[in-house]
Amino acid sequence: MLEMLVVWLYMLVAAGSPGGKCYICIRDRGKYRKYCPRCRKFVYRAGRKAAHVAALKRDYDDKKDIFRCHCTHIPLEENDRKSPKYLTFDHLIPGNEDIENLVLTFAAYNEKKTDMSYEENIAFCREVVRAHETGEFDERVLDLDYWYRMRRR
Repeated sequence: MLEMLVVWLYMLVAAGSPGGKCYICIRDRGKYRKYCPRCRKFVYRAGRKAAHVAALKRDYDDKKDIFRCHCTHIPLEENDRKSPKYLTFDHLIPGNEDIENLVLTFAAYNEKKTDMSYEENIAFCREVVRAHETGEFDERVLDLDYWYRMRRR
């Protein structure tokens, strides 16, 4: 809640100033703008502006001026939408709309994770590796709390 208030106050002040740094990254935002062109395209992508701003700020690496995956910390691709490393937004817990729950991940990770929580995904990945090494798969990792594809029908 406090983070949303800070974002709102900054946007109010930034909108009236003639120039300066982007609220999210270190780049120039331009006259009477809150965000630089790079960040702006991600902020306004899907309507949850405050959550997107919080996720972008949280996973921005100011030393290298790049965005990193929240889960794996790899640099994210910002321009090539066909890249498996393309920047996407993901919920750590599916269906939870809290501002802290939205993070940056890369497209391939987000597609594989689908309706699993972060913890369920990690357990599943570990079990796949163990099954590859031993030939045995513990199906208990498939007791997923957030998997709802089959329930949609």
